[in-house]
Formats: sequence, C-alpha cells, structure tokens
Amino acid sequence: MIKINKTDSLIDILSKIKNSKDFNVILDFPFWHPILHNYLWLKIIKSKVWTKTLIIITNDLSSKKIWKSLWIKYSIVKDEKFIEKETLLKHNFTFFEYLKFEVNKYKKYLKKIIFKNKKTTEVKSIKEKHTTWISFFLLWLFLSSLMLVFIFYFAVNKSYIYITPEITVKTRWKNIIFREKQQDSIMEEDNVIWVQKVSKSVNLEEKFQTTWIKEDSINKASWEVIFFNKTSESQDLVVKTRLQTSDWILYEIDNSISIPSATTSTNWDLIPWELKTKIYAKIYDINWIFIWEKWNIWTWITLQIPWLEKELNSQVYAVTDTDIKWWWNKQTKFLSKNDLISSEKILESKLRDNALKEIKNEIKNKNKDNNVVFELLDIKDGIKYWNPEIKRIWNLNIGDKIESFTLSWNIKVEAYIYNKESLINKMSWIINESILSDVEKISAINDKSLRISNLIYKIDDPFEVKATVEIDVFVLHVFSKDWDDYYLEKLKNSILWLDKEEAEKILLNDKQISDVKIDIKPFFIKNLPNFPNNIIFKVEE
Repeated sequence: MIKINKTDSLIDILSKIKNSKDFNVILDFPFWHPILHNYLWLKIIKSKVWTKTLIIITNDLSSKKIWKSLWIKYSIVKDEKFIEKETLLKHNFTFFEYLKFEVNKYKKYLKKIIFKNKKTTEVKSIKEKHTTWISFFLLWLFLSSLMLVFIFYFAVNKSYIYITPEITVKTRWKNIIFREKQQDSIMEEDNVIWVQKVSKSVNLEEKFQTTWIKEDSINKASWEVIFFNKTSESQDLVVKTRLQTSDWILYEIDNSISIPSATTSTNWDLIPWELKTKIYAKIYDINWIFIWEKWNIWTWITLQIPWLEKELNSQVYAVTDTDIKWWWNKQTKFLSKNDLISSEKILESKLRDNALKEIKNEIKNKNKDNNVVFELLDIKDGIKYWNPEIKRIWNLNIGDKIESFTLSWNIKVEAYIYNKESLINKMSWIINESILSDVEKISAINDKSLRISNLIYKIDDPFEVKATVEIDVFVLHVFSKDWDDYYLEKLKNSILWLDKEEAEKILLNDKQISDVKIDIKPFFIKNLPNFPNNIIFKVEE
C-alpha cells in the first residue's frame, strides 16, 4: 500500500508507483486531495500502472464518477487483505455496510483471543482482561456510531444541484455597409463588408402550344329535343336561347319558337304541350371549359333554361328523345394575342429562374474550390436582369392557323456577393462586445438565421449599400459570475429543508433554468439541508 500525503504532487505519486514492487497498486489518499478530482491526472496515473490493478483508498467519494469512468477500483477500507476481495470492491460502502464490516472484523479478532489456550489459568486471566477491554470497546463503538449519525444528519448533509440554464433565442442587429472594393481600398472599417460583382448570361428556347379555337371553324353537334310547357300560358323563346344540362354543358336553339300552353283532358288532367325543335351544342361549358366528347348525352336527359325563374324550371324544359353519340370532330387551333403574351411571360420567368440558378451554382463551385463561403447580397433591386428583345423562330401573326410556335430569348443577370464568414465573425464580435448583458453568455450563433431586414440607402456607382443585418443567437444565463452570488443565494434560500420533488418544482419555475437534477447525501436523507452553504450548485451546459 502506498501512502499519499496531502503535499504530494503528481510527479511524487508517479515516482512512488514506479518504486513500488507490489502486484497491485494501492494508493491511500487523504481527504480532498486535488488529484482525486482531476480526470487528466487520474488518467495519467492509470496509464503508468500498466497491467497492474489500480485501487484508490479514500473516504472522499465526491468524484467517484471520474474513477468509474476510468475503471479505477476504490474503497474506504484500509485493510489490504480485504481489498484483495474483488467482489467487495465493485460498489461503494454505505455507512451501515461499513459498520457491519468493522463489527464482523472485531468479532473474528475477539473469537481468536477468547478460544486461544483455554486450558491454562494464565489464559483465563488474560481472557478476563480482554473481556473487560471488549466491553469498553463496544461502548466506545456504540457512542462513535451515534456521533457519526449525528454528523451525517447535521454536519455532512449536503445537496448537489445540477442545473441546466435555459436557452433563449435573441435577435441581434447591426447596420452594416456593403461596398464594392476598389483597387486602392486597403483599410477595412469596422462596419464595412466588401462585395464583388458577378454576372451570368443565359439562353433559352421554348416551344408553346396555341389555345385559340374559333367557334365558326368547328362543326358543332346538333339534334332535335322535345320542349314541354306545363304552364297555362304560351312560352316564347328567341333564337339562341341557351339550354343547360346538370353537368353545365350548354346548348342553344337555332330559331325562335313559341310553345303553346298546356291543355286539360275531359277528366281535368293537365296535358303539357310538346314541341320538337333543333338545338346546337356550344363548344364551351358554363365555366368556359372546352367540351368536345361531352356533347354526347343519352335519352331523356333534361335540359333546363338558365336564369329562368325558379318556379318555372320544373314547368318549362326540354328532354332528349334519342341518344346523341359521336358528335365530335378534331379542333383547329389558331394563334391568339393571349398565347403570345402568356408565352413571353412564362419564358421570361423561366429565364430569370435559370439565370439565378446558374449564378448560384457558379458561386457554390467557387466556394468549394477556394474553401470560402460567398453568398448573394439579397436586397431589393440587388439582382438586375438585362432583357434583350425576344426572338421568334419565324414571323407570327395573330390568327395564324398553327398548333405550336417556338420562342428564343437571352437574358443577363448581374448581382453582388459577400463573404458570409466575414459578416458572421463581425456580428459575433459586435454581440460579444456591446450587446449582451453582464450575466449572459452566447451558447451558439444560428448561421442560417443571418438576414438583411432593412435597406437604409443604395448607391449604384460605385456600388454601396447600407442595410440592417440581423442574426439569432442562443443565450445562456451565467450562474458562476461573482456579481450573481445574490441570485444563487436567493435560489438556495427558496429550497431550504424542502423535499427533493418540491425543490425541483420551485427551481424549474425559474425562468433561467430549463432542467434540474438534485443529489442529496447521505442517501437516507430525503430533505435538502437547512444551511445554504451545504447546497452546492453545479452548472451543466
């Protein structure tokens, strides 16, 4: 066993280990030795024992998590024979387990003394003396146990509270000047970001279909239907009076007609007047959708007159008396003014999108090749498009009988790019220097949130823009600041002598705390200490 003094440094301990010839390396540390709480130093010691087993003996168990992570065995017992029992070293002793171990050890010792040399009177005398000594020892052990319990309850009762600070997202801004760098520009101002001009030319050729169908160029379907009049008055319908199916397909009559009023039979039953007339299909329905094969309707399909008074809809109407089939013919399309206007708008939109996509791809490739991060300056009128006249493959005239036509166009895009990393670094420096309060700390900066929110002014020649740049930062409350001791004391006083669950609820209600974990020692005590100094806060980020 190697005895470690309070003044021993890491070098001293390594020297003692080197000179030790024991099979296992057993280090007896005093309470609160700094090496016990240092992960790196313990790792160095662990590496120096090579294949030997490293065992630490100490009653300071506050850093047992570190020892376990390094696979270092530990014990609070200084008995070498006991330490060699591997099965008992796998866990830390509680107070009662340690007491039980000591009692059993002394029982064995006493048994050995009592039954040794029974036959001699001298042994009996020694036995009586030892019996008296044992009585005093047991009394002392009992009083010591009571004292130890008292110390555990009132002096050593400590609570470690691990708190995770609440992360708040705050938007920070700064007015930045984006300026095109001139050849004689050497000095860089604090709030200036240099920009570069980039341009790209894109060609596009696109084919478009004509959509105009002249109504007089179509052989519209026509057939006869039966009109019914159930009213007591005759109904006069002018030429081109429209009829409508339940599917909103439209038709119209080819001449003016007059439908006589209904008659009555000898039994006074109503007999509607029936009149046959010819109708023509319209090429568009009520929603201006082309019909074609939907002209084909079946027998006894009711056709109503649109916009007729509601009470007359069921009294004046028409019905098909035969199936109408195969009334369809191929449409002939013509070039309309709307075809040209809409196609030019579509082509221009595609050209703008393609040009912007091309310039972004070019920037992306340059960033990859040069290991930099440049982005487009996204401001109003920051991207310019130069639009030459549109080119047509051949001369087009409104009303030309064609199925399709082709348009060709060239467009040039100009924009400015800036170094995003430089801007983020500048914003980070500004935030750290002047924007955060004394008890705030930046946890992270959201690079993707970088944006230009407001354009203050813009000059084209030479190019210069002043704009407000915003970025989102994740901010933590700093609990360890000296000037924040009052805040910590306030938290401690709010949870004194409370049970674990109630204390967690109170702390979680604090706006600066997102998560809480409370570890009360010794394990059998359920409430926090009644003394603020015995409550120790540890911040986990």
